[in-house]
Amino acid sequence: MLKNKFIYILSTICFIIITVLSSIDFWAFNDLFYKHEFKQNDTYDTIGISEEDLDNTKDVLLGYIKDDNDDLYVKAIIKGSEREVFNEKEKLHMVDVKIYIVMPCYVAIFYLLFLSYVYSLFLMI
Repeated sequence: MLKNKFIYILSTICFIIITVLSSIDFWAFNDLFYKHEFKQNDTYDTIGISEEDLDNTKDVLLGYIKDDNDDLYVKAIIKGSEREVFNEKEKLHMVDVKIYIVMPCYVAIFYLLFLSYVYSLFLMI
């Protein structure tokens, strides 16, 4: 009986972690979310960048985080002059951010596999 209770508690904890991490992943890579926020916060005018350039920059940034792009090199016209969007300090910062965003995905996969294993043990009891 104690074994069953332990498995239920462990399964519930794993399920909660997977749900939270999946929600974060969904919103972090949701294009419609960014478009809505950019418009709501008047980001285009605040930065002085066109909608097309900011969307391209967002795509490069999200691609970098998802390992689709090797670097954060992107040029855009900002306040009338073409320049590279991210400076070296911002690029170094994004290395850390990438770790904090990608690592939870691996944790969620681990918990999902672990949860499957626990259920298979539970079915053998």
